Formats: sequence, structure tokens, C-alpha cells
Amino acid sequence: MAPPAQSVLSFNSTALAAAIARTATTWDDAPVDLLYGLQQSALIELETLLQDGSAFALESHFKFLADTAGSQFAAKVGAGIAHLYMEALGYAWRANAACLSSSLDPHADFIYNGGNASGHGVVLAEAHGSFAKDASAAKVANAAKRKYIKQVKPFVANPTPFGEVIHGYSIAFGSKPTAAGSFLAVSETRISKPRKRTPPPSDLQRGEIPEGTPASMALATHRSNFLLM
Repeated sequence: MAPPAQSVLSFNSTALAAAIARTATTWDDAPVDLLYGLQQSALIELETLLQDGSAFALESHFKFLADTAGSQFAAKVGAGIAHLYMEALGYAWRANAACLSSSLDPHADFIYNGGNASGHGVVLAEAHGSFAKDASAAKVANAAKRKYIKQVKPFVANPTPFGEVIHGYSIAFGSKPTAAGSFLAVSETRISKPRKRTPPPSDLQRGEIPEGTPASMALATHRSNFLLM
């Protein structure tokens, strides 16, 4: 069973910086000094571009970043948020999902195992981050759905070097550069409930008369059946 969705996600800049560093590498055994260096680099960037406070908010000088730099920063934050969400669900980082396909076809970003997936396989996670003036809950939700269909769904039930893909997530994060607050949307593999088995019809349901039934009742039953027919 997939874990229930998380309605609240709390973190500080250090945790987000560590998540950004984790998702910037390819394998779970990346050298500690590499992870530490990436975390410190991400932490400086976050402290420069994010406001302090209980709500996620960009500093006003984010507008001075070039388009490419702004998009790269949003992508890194989106990846970090996705990692924090997956950890909140109980999953553990495994690898970058580049091993899913050798072609240029789009695929999910990350592979996780552990948690509810232990002993069954692995799960995929696609991350998306966007800081746009027209960011909204609806647009972030549409991005999550779109990327799930295109980059996660085709790989569900496929094999990987770490096990079969049994579930997948698409996690989109967005915020307006001019306002505090953010939007988080998650699309995941639909879980079909098992159909209830209908018990076989009993003799009475088939219209058969049990032994010992009086003749008058039997005749009345047959007459009713003929009228219904």
C-alpha cells in the first residue's frame, strides 16, 4: 500500500540545502565531501535568494537573475522539495533515474526505495519547480499531472537495476516572486481497489424450489416467474 499523502511539509534552509545536494548526485554512495560541498553551496544560494520566515518567499532581488539562472534555481529548489516530500512519505533516496532509459525520451528524475516499498520494488519521483508571476495552485497541479503522464506513468511496472517500479510520483512546486507563499501538487499512480467478489447464486436465487415446499407455494412461485417473464 502506498503511504497516505502528506498535507503539511515543514523544513528549514539547511534541510532544503541538504536535499538539493542529495538530488544533484547520481548514486546513493556519493562521497561525503562532495555532498557537504554541494550543501554549503546550496545553503549560501538559499540564504541569498529566500526570505526568512514561516512561509516560503523569494527575496526581491531574485528579479535580477537572468532567465536561465532563475530557471535553474527554481529547478534545484523543486528537486529539493520533492526529496523532502518523498522522505516525509518514508522513502529513502536510491539513485538518479537516468538508468531508466538510454534514449532521449523524457523520464522521471529520481528512484527511491524503502518505506512501504521495502521488499516489493522501487518508486519513481519526478520533480518540477517554477517561480513565475502567474504561478497558481491550478497551474502547479496541471504541471504535476502533465509530467506524471509523460515522465512517470510509462515506466511503472518496468524493471530497473534496483528492482521493479511499483509506484510513481510527480511533485510540482511553485511560487510567485512577488508574494509570500507557495504551491505544492502531487500526482501519483492510481491504486485500484480490488473488486468485491459476488457470491454464487443460491438455489433460491436461481428460482429453484427447496425440498419440502408445499405444492400450492411451488405453483404460486412458478406462476409468478411466468408472469415476470
